[in-house]
Amino acid sequence: MDLTREAGLKRLSEFVAGPLANYASCRNLDLGNDRHTEVVSKLSPYIRMRLVLESEVIAASLTRFPAQTISKWIDEVIWRTYWKGWLEQSPQVWTSYVTAIAQLEQEGWRERVNYTEAISGKSGIACIDHWVRELKDTGYLHNHARMWFASIWIFTLQLPWELGADFFLRHLLDGDAAANTLSWRWVAGLHTPGKRYVASASNIERWTEGRVRVTETLATEAEAFKRAPQDADYKPTAESILELNSAFNSDPRRTLLIHPEDLAIEYSSLATEDFDAIVVLDCSKTVLATFFSDAIMHAHRQALEDCIHRTETHFGTQVFRLSPDEVNPFAQDQGSHSWVCIKPVVGIWQDAWRPYFAKQSIEFVQREWDQILYPFARKGFFQFKKSAWDTDLVLQKT
Repeated sequence: MDLTREAGLKRLSEFVAGPLANYASCRNLDLGNDRHTEVVSKLSPYIRMRLVLESEVIAASLTRFPAQTISKWIDEVIWRTYWKGWLEQSPQVWTSYVTAIAQLEQEGWRERVNYTEAISGKSGIACIDHWVRELKDTGYLHNHARMWFASIWIFTLQLPWELGADFFLRHLLDGDAAANTLSWRWVAGLHTPGKRYVASASNIERWTEGRVRVTETLATEAEAFKRAPQDADYKPTAESILELNSAFNSDPRRTLLIHPEDLAIEYSSLATEDFDAIVVLDCSKTVLATFFSDAIMHAHRQALEDCIHRTETHFGTQVFRLSPDEVNPFAQDQGSHSWVCIKPVVGIWQDAWRPYFAKQSIEFVQREWDQILYPFARKGFFQFKKSAWDTDLVLQKT
């Protein structure tokens, strides 16, 4: 996959002109890796790194179809915003997940045969083994396959959901802390109390049009795996959103800091401002390089190079590419100044950056999309959807 803004916009144009017309009826079909783009957009990696913006995706779609005709597609675009807004307001859920991973590692789960077999495509359940290979080879799985995979992982293979979420996060090109973690929690029955998702052979065969046959016995609702981590019933509140840093440095010199979760800075409120220096944060030389798959790190580097080229063209100045541990020395060389940065979201990237930012005066700004929509993500998606659709933002009302 060519992870550049130009490639993302090209894919968006192709999707709007083709599969979007039948998205509502075909979106649940997993036709296999070679045919995914016949029914779904595969725009998620571009949206994940904000090479293409959510508002751009919806705007392009609305140029061809009225909102009600493509309501399922619009909902799908804002699902990722819902997950991000929810986790921003309940960051302790992410902390709980990270703590659980560490505990499972201490218990030796990564050395257990059933876990190592599962992530090696040798679980003995043919569909799971196929999806493991597809995920590792392509960095992508159809959304329906992700649900089936998570259900079988938890309820049939009886593996901890956290390790499944960790496996996905290491390999998915579109994986982010919110969508990935909360989707696994939802399947496990932890996100919506009393509800969990249990995959069935008939459902898998139906939505793969018989391409995937399940001959193994899968867990049923009654047989569902009972091991569930202790987990509080978190309820997001507006008050728990992490506050933006408003303690600005009085020095007028400003450095723009761009991070890999928001790489279309020329299409933000910062695009018309002046900066004394511009830095793109490159985490490929940190511990994250050993966490993520080679495919993800290659995509990360490609997307950063694209961002640097576009940013230099837009601002007409050199962009410095720094690893996180080079930020503080760079700041010392620059002298007294302040940093400006689009606010990173809760998750593994933010965790990796936090120690390096501790000594800097950073002005975090938030995109209008996030600022308006995140506070709606306090309960279920359908209440979020209603509030989002009522804004002028999502449906491009004037």
